Amino acid sequence: MRKTLAILIGKTLLFLGKKIDRGSSFPGKIILKICPNILEYIKMPNLTIAVTSSCGKTSTVAAIAHVLKENGYSVGHNALGSNLMFGIVTLLVDNCNITGTITCDAIVMEVDERYTKKIFTTIKPNYLVINNITRDQPPRHGHYQVVWNDIRKSFDDTVHLILNIDDPNVHKFSLEHKGKVTYFGLGKNDLSYTKQISDNLDIIYCPKCNKKLKFAYFQYGNIGHYECLKCDFKRFKPDFEVTKVNFKKLNFIINEKYKINMQNDVVYYIYNILAAFSLGFILEFDPNKLSNSLNDLTLKYKRFDKLKFNRRECILLSSKNENATSYNQSMLYINRQRERKTLLFGFYQISYRYNHKDLSWLWDIDFELLKDNNIDKVVCVGDFAYDIANRLSYCGFSDKDIIISKNMEEALLKIESKTKGIVYAVLNSDTEKELKKLVSKVII
Repeated sequence: MRKTLAILIGKTLLFLGKKIDRGSSFPGKIILKICPNILEYIKMPNLTIAVTSSCGKTSTVAAIAHVLKENGYSVGHNALGSNLMFGIVTLLVDNCNITGTITCDAIVMEVDERYTKKIFTTIKPNYLVINNITRDQPPRHGHYQVVWNDIRKSFDDTVHLILNIDDPNVHKFSLEHKGKVTYFGLGKNDLSYTKQISDNLDIIYCPKCNKKLKFAYFQYGNIGHYECLKCDFKRFKPDFEVTKVNFKKLNFIINEKYKINMQNDVVYYIYNILAAFSLGFILEFDPNKLSNSLNDLTLKYKRFDKLKFNRRECILLSSKNENATSYNQSMLYINRQRERKTLLFGFYQISYRYNHKDLSWLWDIDFELLKDNNIDKVVCVGDFAYDIANRLSYCGFSDKDIIISKNMEEALLKIESKTKGIVYAVLNSDTEKELKKLVSKVII
């Protein structure tokens, strides 16, 4: 009785929420109050896929859901990225009937790293995709090894792991796993670099023998080609590998055969798409149709976008607060652009989940990559503008190089009147939304 009531009320809240474009997690909160063990009553479909990573989960889930739909599956997935317990419950109730039976062919779940241990106790995925594990949200997660341990405890040998071989932390999941494992990775390309440029790598010692790993090249952070010279732990050729990338023509080739067009010339996009391709291949989808469907993919949530305001070009690089690996990908991208530029940094909230004012993660970001990079001005916006400016001062930026703004509207006015070059906006979700809202009024 309680289960039925919870599902009915949940579906009513979902219906009302969709009318006002809300309700990605709130229905789940109410459902759990009515029936705390609701997940025990949900009958899952034959195909359940989970994705967890420190960053890139939302885009990867969207790509996987797209591939499944293109191959005739009806799919339920948390498209808005609500990946905690409330969001997962909302997703499942939205896709089940009154008896708790999932009515679509497949469920694709984006699951927060720390919630895998809570959700997988009752909801067992057939496939678990893991792209990267890195330092993220220090007040909530603590050390990344704590996160790794939580994920490892959450799955058993019945789960088919799909792992990014380029991340040593992710590769570690396979060491004691006796179930199926499929690996994907990105080969050396024009944007790979052989010299370590960051002092903040998450893993530098072999997890098997504790000797220092040797890196032949890096894609970003500690993701790349690594090898332990004492034991057999190393990055080997994966099942699915991007063997060639053409960043000018925006395409890449998987296993020297399957060509996929890219939305942009950023490395992390390749990994997300490659994960979706790997899963589709495992499910025995026609590989040519699979690559064609990914060619047509336009992700709703993009970490890279191009805007224009008052004839000024603006490159938006959405970067996750409290995650240096995410931020540093933006630093690497800006570092490669040699033309005159203006930079825009800012956020109003460090996190929407808690009220801690921890800014230690700013010191893990390699802002030093921006030094002497033909930068006209750096504009810092939001409640923590002076904190960002202080961090930049340690990289050689002087007071005359930095402009402080209270809000985005003021920042755009100062950019227009006091700066030159293409604008590179490295923003968190709150300032990103504000920028898009303001720019949409004057976009050309």
